Amino acid sequence: ADFLVSTMGVPTDRVQLIEQNANATKIRLAVAALGQSVREGGVAWVYFAGHGGASLDGGARMLLGDDVSQDPESFDAGGVLVS
Repeated sequence: ADFLVSTMGVPTDRVQLIEQNANATKIRLAVAALGQSVREGGVAWVYFAGHGGASLDGGARMLLGDDVSQDPESFDAGGVLVS
């Protein structure tokens, strides 16, 4: 967030930082809201600092929220697919 504001010049009201309880629901809601706020032809940036994994059902890549355990069985329920 600091980099976007201080280095890239992005206004602070255009940056959303999820620091606490960044679970799959919060991640999905934030990305959906971002998608709605970008005009046609605009650019949206998403930076994710966390863990990723692969779905046990087909190997799809996913972002793992902070509520996902280290057990790969929990990835599909708590992960966000990267497409």
